[in-house]
Amino acid sequence: MSRPPLLQCIAPSLLLALVTGCAGPVNYKEPPVATVTVDNAQARIVMRSAGMPMSVGYAISTAPEACDNFTPAGRVFHSGREVLLPWIATMTEKSRKALLNDKPQVEQVVAAGQTVQIKGYSAWSGSAQQMTTSGACGPLTSQFTPAGGKTYLVEFRFAGTSECAQNVYEIGTAEQRLPVPVTPLLCRK
Repeated sequence: MSRPPLLQCIAPSLLLALVTGCAGPVNYKEPPVATVTVDNAQARIVMRSAGMPMSVGYAISTAPEACDNFTPAGRVFHSGREVLLPWIATMTEKSRKALLNDKPQVEQVVAAGQTVQIKGYSAWSGSAQQMTTSGACGPLTSQFTPAGGKTYLVEFRFAGTSECAQNVYEIGTAEQRLPVPVTPLLCRK
């Protein structure tokens, strides 16, 4: 039994649009950062990535020496919610968490007034047909002293696959991102 000619054209197009997430505009809003309050003796640090769906491994240190005594904080990735349909982004987030233990964000609570070092690193490789690609960005390390009762966002931002940067923001009222002065450190992996 054959399908009517119009259905033969529409069905594959509709399926492609649903699978790729191009079925219409999506009103994307960054997930809130400052939803948890901390007391004045602590600061909350949220770590994310943006720009590409590559994994970023974060590590944190409160050691007095630069580039010393890092503890893994977790792996994050940018799920692309601003361009994908919500159900596709949710499916991607759940599968990445189950398979790779990658999350959209990780967070730590640290002592206020104590210098903290945050290190982000990304490496990737992949192959399709007869082509293999790979790359790395980082490690990028930012050192700053968080104030008590504040929430900070550390964002590892990709500019394509050739450049990356790590920015630190204090999250103000109404999710306002206020740049934080940091000391960049040259730490090894």
